[in-house]
Amino acid sequence: MNDPREVRRAIRHGEHSGHTAGLAPGYVQGNVCILPREYAEEFALFCERNPKPCPLLAASQPGEAQLPSLGKDLDIRTDVPRYRVFRNGERVEDVGDIRALWREDLVAFVLGCSFSFEQALLEAGLRLRYLEEGKNVPSRTSPARGRAIPRKCARTSYRFSGPAASRRNRCCSTRVPRCASRTRRATCW
Repeated sequence: MNDPREVRRAIRHGEHSGHTAGLAPGYVQGNVCILPREYAEEFALFCERNPKPCPLLAASQPGEAQLPSLGKDLDIRTDVPRYRVFRNGERVEDVGDIRALWREDLVAFVLGCSFSFEQALLEAGLRLRYLEEGKNVPSRTSPARGRAIPRKCARTSYRFSGPAASRRNRCCSTRVPRCASRTRRATCW
């Protein structure tokens, strides 16, 4: 599926429930975080303090499920393949539609995602094995602050903190500068 509207329609109608790596090439993709209004301002501050790992693409108004700046037909309650539902900090379920969970105090945040620059990596000559195999991108989480990768750890904002995640792509060392240049220029967010 190459058109983002086609991808959203397929997800909304239950025709696609897997990851979205490789879909809608050349278009921005995002990760979604939905929080009660009481946490929204603080989470926005967390994103502002951590623009590389948490590039904020859009935020909804409380209770609004639409994000018109990202797509006229986008409904954040139905257009994500799987939602991880957390209660009191614990993951309780994964669902394909959150209309039954939606409340008037919820605020949706969409953060930039590395899937957005897959096309730039392919054009730079990087072989994305996970796409060829129909899998999701391999990733890892950095250790806690003070260990091996402290510069990648997120800067806190009271209730929001933690290690940063990063994607991993195998790449010939001679291609690294070219790939870095392409992804830096990619118009992801």
